[in-house]
Formats: sequence, structure tokens, C-alpha cells
Amino acid sequence: MKITIIKYTLLAMLAQGVIQSCNQKPSDKAEQVVDAKENLETSEKELTEARDDSAKEEAQYKIEMKNRLVESERKIQELKADMKKERKETHKKYEMEMAELETKNQNLKIKVNGYEKSTGEKWEDFKMSVNKDMDDLGKSISARAEKNMKK
Repeated sequence: MKITIIKYTLLAMLAQGVIQSCNQKPSDKAEQVVDAKENLETSEKELTEARDDSAKEEAQYKIEMKNRLVESERKIQELKADMKKERKETHKKYEMEMAELETKNQNLKIKVNGYEKSTGEKWEDFKMSVNKDMDDLGKSISARAEKNMKK
């Protein structure tokens, strides 16, 4: 008995919902369609703007990193020029350090140039990784320069 009462109650509620939706004025439905179209257009514009901003940010970041890499390369070349002033005993160790710095710099260039556009976490992970590697390279170059200054 309770089950039949529940069934009839649910059936009555369903019928009421159908009747109410049929009673909507066509003008109300038309307004809803127009609003939905406007929302869609606005969303599409915002998406396009977000993509453009993201592409600009990526391009600007790549340019900045390339400039920093060129500057690092210039500093490494300066350190190499200073290497000629070193004593013969330390010359080989110095050459190894310079080769390591050049390799790090070259690997970063490959990483930045080889990056394919992506969004969200991949882009943020890439930026964090490159920034960390750039900082490490800069610290290594600075440490080597400080060693040269002390001599």
C-alpha cells in the first residue's frame, strides 16, 4: 500500500512538471535561447582571448630565456678567456668546468627551443624546470667567476 502511494505521488509530480513546462510562453523560450547564444559567444571570445594571452606569454617567456642563455654563453666565453691566464696545473680542471657549463647551457637551449605549446600544469612545470635550471647555471657561472676573482 505504501509503495502504491509513493508511485502515485511520483507520477503526479512528474505530470505536474510536464504540464508546467508545456505552459511556458514561446517568448520565454526564445529569450532563453537568445541568452544562451549570447553566453556562448561571450565564452568563445573569452576562450580566444585566453588562448592569445597564453600564446603571447609563452612567446615572451621563450624570448626571455633565449636572451638569458645568450648572456650565459657570453659569460662562459669570458671565463674561457680568463682560463688562458690560469696556471698549467689547474688548466685541465678549468677546461672540464667550462665544458660542463657549456653543456648545461646547450641543454637548456635545446629544452627551450624544443618545447611544444601546452596548457595548464605542463606549461607551469616546464617554466619551473627551466627557471630552476637557469638559476643553477647562473650560480655555477657566478661561482666560477668568484673563484677567478680570488686568484
